Amino acid sequence: MTSENVVARSLVLAFLLLTALCGPLCSAAPGGDADLRELSRYELTMSDVRKFAAANAALAQHPEAERDEDQDDGDTDDESLDELAARIGRVPEARKAIEEAGLTVRQYAVITMALFQAAFAQYAVEQGADIDKVARDAGVNPANIRFVKEHKAELEKLKPPADNG
Repeated sequence: MTSENVVARSLVLAFLLLTALCGPLCSAAPGGDADLRELSRYELTMSDVRKFAAANAALAQHPEAERDEDQDDGDTDDESLDELAARIGRVPEARKAIEEAGLTVRQYAVITMALFQAAFAQYAVEQGADIDKVARDAGVNPANIRFVKEHKAELEKLKPPADNG
């Protein structure tokens, strides 16, 4: 087995362990069960992802908005979707960028989490994990995992350039 395969399998195992641990932890967070149900039902579309990317591009023009958002509450590890949306919405530049892109702040928060979940799950599937098991264990909509796979090239183009500073 090559070192790449060992690393890939280790990442898959780490993902599966995190999802096993995250289930009870996420459920304990405010809104956890409701948030997990909402995310597992939400289905990504390219239209919404393009709006999400447009909002991110506009936010990149206002680095102070991202800094304000990051420093707002300090600990954001156990935020519910409502808390995430409220935190983002308190930054006027962020709210404006998101709304001008055609999303509500709440939609932006949901898309953020759904994309993150699906991308992480799709990576696990690429490394050999069973899509149904990953979707079930992590509470990810299987349609979103397939979405990330089917739209990989376009999603890569929508990613903001890496910040080298």
